[in-house]
Amino acid sequence: MSEVQIIQYGSADQWPQEVLVYTDGASRGNPGPASVGIHVCDFSENTIFEYGETLGEQTNNFAEYSAVKIALEMACEQKVEKIKIRSDSELPSGRRAYCRSSQAL
Repeated sequence: MSEVQIIQYGSADQWPQEVLVYTDGASRGNPGPASVGIHVCDFSENTIFEYGETLGEQTNNFAEYSAVKIALEMACEQKVEKIKIRSDSELPSGRRAYCRSSQAL
């Protein structure tokens, strides 16, 4: 298994009370090497924080859910009052019904 890598840009401190978050998760193969990307900005689209993390060998579904989960955890740590999450995936948004089999999520 490869070593987990985390990449951050910007400050994880003092986010505004309202944020817009773009998330994405993917794996090369299914399962395969997976990672997440998170982009946080204010409602005027000014970048506040960017985050990326490798997840090791995971499915694409795991990566998509993990991206949203990590973003929500970060927003809670920052005591954000209002968050809009945007994702290119139908999976975490609830627009489609999928069965989750991972206990880690």
